Amino acid sequence: MSEAVADQPDENGFFQAGGTLKADVPSYIERPADRELYQNILAGECCYILTPRQMGKSSLMTRTAARLRAEGHRVAVVDLTGIGGHAESITADQWYYGLAHRLLRELRIDFALADWWKDQSRLPPLQRLMHFFEEGLLSRSEGRVIIFVDEIDTTIKLGFSDDFFAAIRACFNARANDSRFGRLSFILLGVASPADLIRDPTRTPFNIGRRVDLSDFSDREAGVLLRGLADQGEQAGSLLRRILHWTGGHPYLTQRLCLQLRGRAAGDESPEARVDPLVAGEFFGIARHTREDHLKVVHERIAQAAERSAILQTYAKVLKGRPVHDLPQSPVHAALKLSGLVKADEQGLLTVRNRIYRKVFDARWIRSLRPSRWPQNLALAVLVLLAVGFGWWIGAQQLSARAGFSIVLAWLGLAYPEPEMVEIPAGRFTMGSPESEVGRTQAEGPQHEVNVRRFALGRYELTFDQYDVFAFLVNGDGGCADGH
Repeated sequence: MSEAVADQPDENGFFQAGGTLKADVPSYIERPADRELYQNILAGECCYILTPRQMGKSSLMTRTAARLRAEGHRVAVVDLTGIGGHAESITADQWYYGLAHRLLRELRIDFALADWWKDQSRLPPLQRLMHFFEEGLLSRSEGRVIIFVDEIDTTIKLGFSDDFFAAIRACFNARANDSRFGRLSFILLGVASPADLIRDPTRTPFNIGRRVDLSDFSDREAGVLLRGLADQGEQAGSLLRRILHWTGGHPYLTQRLCLQLRGRAAGDESPEARVDPLVAGEFFGIARHTREDHLKVVHERIAQAAERSAILQTYAKVLKGRPVHDLPQSPVHAALKLSGLVKADEQGLLTVRNRIYRKVFDARWIRSLRPSRWPQNLALAVLVLLAVGFGWWIGAQQLSARAGFSIVLAWLGLAYPEPEMVEIPAGRFTMGSPESEVGRTQAEGPQHEVNVRRFALGRYELTFDQYDVFAFLVNGDGGCADGH
């Protein structure tokens, strides 16, 4: 089932928050992706647009398809949720037949599909689909055949999804030997990464086509929306800038706030005084991430992720402003970006997508998604007691408890990822501020010499599991009060 957000249309027909925008709506904002996709299609390229929900993929598809049809190209738009994308009982044969039937209707091609499909019954379903592309589509049409395939992520859980995307790749590769396939282009859209399309590691990955990135609105691009805020008079520009301050140009969030603002009586209040309460009312509050439709989609994508712990650990670093370089091949980074929570900036660093997300998906939210660790903490309490007693028994000094802890774990056959430590030698330094500054500033003083005994420092940042051990030893509750 598609993770759609309820459509909120504007009574006056300008703004629309959620749902696919019609090709001719006045609030549609053209972005670089519009031009890039159109030019790539005319060049015969296969393309894929893989982004989070509510970024405008389907609206871009609808607008581009309408433009291509107007120019005389044969265009089919297929939403895979309409052919049983989530039905566990559907067979590959049934699914491929449903796809072929939809393509013939979209392209208005007269073809006796039922009889032809039955005649091909001795062929495997995938080979039958390949023959259909050749005999049912290309042999019965002239010119370009452009197929938009939306919601491709609905196929990922199907047992034969690898075959479907392998068929698309095979059509692309067939261009080398059969010129007819040069007229056939596929445009794939959905919430997925290229690695999700063909997951079998023994098969060639999905490595064809051009990626088209769909970015948030820039301030200049969002200027189109000023026409819908004309009733706000001279304040329209400053109000829109304040909305973008919160949304970062996110398509759905921006349209949603503009829709809420439209029609409200203009006043003398500042843009902050008018927009900020609106933002708070729409998106902030207790457990809004489980009630507001759009925020709920983001929340559930992380909450249901197989690598949730690693995703949250990476997101916590990004949230704190620590530099995290985007690794396109990383499943964790891909999951974070597809949730919409983060995006890569111009320097290739991951950053929280907008201020609304930063406010909603904060440290408390991260803690709420971490599983309860009281069984582990109880076990750790027993281990710590054993470790301390064993440390006393062996007569070690500074690190006796830690040494005993490791030995007890070894006795129990447990492998705990103890952090790699580096010894810092003893030394001395001056603490405090010069006497001339004491009293004039908030600097600490007076200056005095401090001797520091040797100590061990972790070479790398702690993982969540390692931190839980530290937090338990410090205050026994499995986490610090402020969530850091």
